[in-house]
Amino acid sequence: MKNTFPIKPIAFSILILFISINAIGQIVNIEDKRSTFTDSIGWFETGELSGQWKKNKTEIFNARAGFQVEFQYKKRILLSISKINFARADNKNFINEGFQHLRYTRLINKRFSYEAFGQAQYNEQLSLKLRILFGTGMRLNICREKSKCNLGLSLMYEYDEETEDITHKDFRLNSYFSATIPFSDKVKLYSTSYYQPLINNFNDFRLSSQSKLVMAITKKLSATITFSILYDSRAPENSPELSEDLYGGIRYKF
Repeated sequence: MKNTFPIKPIAFSILILFISINAIGQIVNIEDKRSTFTDSIGWFETGELSGQWKKNKTEIFNARAGFQVEFQYKKRILLSISKINFARADNKNFINEGFQHLRYTRLINKRFSYEAFGQAQYNEQLSLKLRILFGTGMRLNICREKSKCNLGLSLMYEYDEETEDITHKDFRLNSYFSATIPFSDKVKLYSTSYYQPLINNFNDFRLSSQSKLVMAITKKLSATITFSILYDSRAPENSPELSEDLYGGIRYKF
């Protein structure tokens, strides 16, 4: 008997869901990846590596890798984050993206920090062949007690190479606001927003925001709801100016 179960549509549906959850946007959110150190000297390291190959009526290949290393020595913090994400089905790339981020932070006092950073990034689905940027600026802690709020302002140089042989070389302001707000012992909101206009033309800008609501079910199990929005006034050709993502999930802390 011929198998009439819709394997191919289901496989593509799962792949599209995977893309919406794991896509790396034009602006990489670093704020939710910072560690909280309790000592003046400490290391933080984490890594993930996964891969899948499956073939029936459709051939699907997926690979992911991510590594983060953070080191604090007294009032200095070094952060390195690397991520690669690739998914291919029926000889078509559904995901082909990655980035490398390096950041140096110097704590001046309890409220002020100096930062310098560099980043390399690519995203085939957003027609971003290569983006290299580096910058420097200040970070201000504006919240007290249980909430954590930070304002950041820096100047960065950006080299953008789009897929269709279009290159941009610009100076941008990089401003952000990040907040961690505990509504109760079991419910917390994490939110980060970036605003990146050109220095000489504020009508040319990128705006990105991500908010995550975490609701504890047990001490180790939590439910999450995440909403992300990205607007690029100068989006690459064949890429949308506005994109939005809304997804939920379950998180288990080992």
